[in-house]
Amino acid sequence: MMKCWNMVPEKRPTAKELCDIFTEWQNSENIFLELSESDKKLKNLNSDDMQVYMDSLYKSSFISFNYQDSKLCEWEMPDMIDE
Repeated sequence: MMKCWNMVPEKRPTAKELCDIFTEWQNSENIFLELSESDKKLKNLNSDDMQVYMDSLYKSSFISFNYQDSKLCEWEMPDMIDE
């Protein structure tokens, strides 16, 4: 995730690289178990438990997007996601 936040857009992962990562996660039982456990913890959080940093700065920069390249990899959500 840290790579996605890089201030230099060229150093961020491409859509294809992200698709490959998601595919790897989708096929990894260990990662699925970690995500499931994390999801359970998030459901048990109260808004009172979260800290809000009012002085935070949010910056964004333009990410060029080519629609034709976006179909390099078609990723589907796994069927095993709990709602």
